[in-house]
Amino acid sequence: SKHEVIVFHLLDNETEEQFNFPNQPLILKDLETGTEIRIQPDQVKEHYQKLIAQYLDKIKRKCRELNIEYNPIDVKFSYDKALTDYLIKRKMLVK
Repeated sequence: SKHEVIVFHLLDNETEEQFNFPNQPLILKDLETGTEIRIQPDQVKEHYQKLIAQYLDKIKRKCRELNIEYNPIDVKFSYDKALTDYLIKRKMLVK
């Protein structure tokens, strides 16, 4: 039987993609290791945005190569709305 793989990539667009933080010293903590780094957001923002864009492009490209449907979801919006919107879009494509 053929299975379909769909990726719902949950991201906080404002912080994880745009890196919008106040320009004051910030401590970022790795939730898995507990490692902390201190940064000044404006000093790393441009480089970070470049790296995250490359990372997301790599994920999207790999999904396309493997015929996996990629759906980015901003965590600021309700999951039920995101899923409903997806299902409506999918239903329209299947007609």
